[in-house]
Amino acid sequence: ALSVKDNGDKHQLQQQQQQQHQMVDPLTIELKCRKCASTGPEAGARAFLMGPQPLSVIVCHNRVQSERAELEEILTHELVHLFDVQTLQLDLQRCENLAYSEVRAAKAAECRDSWHPHLQSYCVRQKAICATNNLFPIEGRSCIQKVFDHAFADNRPFGPKQTENPDQYR
Repeated sequence: ALSVKDNGDKHQLQQQQQQQHQMVDPLTIELKCRKCASTGPEAGARAFLMGPQPLSVIVCHNRVQSERAELEEILTHELVHLFDVQTLQLDLQRCENLAYSEVRAAKAAECRDSWHPHLQSYCVRQKAICATNNLFPIEGRSCIQKVFDHAFADNRPFGPKQTENPDQYR
């Protein structure tokens, strides 16, 4: 049995219960399949992260073959973005933040099986430029150039943190 002495203790107990409740609540993410537009930010995307309310991964059924390997690659890519938004607190509406996340997502997904480090670097750079240019057609390439080395070295959540200053692109 729990006894409470006064209102101050009640308030403290309520705060503790709220904190415990917040730590236990899982993040809810919706996974949706739909036909995606051929213009605007969706143009050419196989999937994208949408949110914040509700936070969703949208898979473009008109651009996906539904093969297991392709779906795994798409979900890995989008879940890296989700990690970057939720854990690193990156605002993907900012060019350098999006570029950082696109580099990390391409390395973990589309370019993960490159057999040579130089080919992987080239693959990641090209995929990240294309993706960043969808939202930032003028400055996308320069944003990739600014963040590439730091983002390429950052393997979270799949490996140890390797960046010197992870707050640099928040």
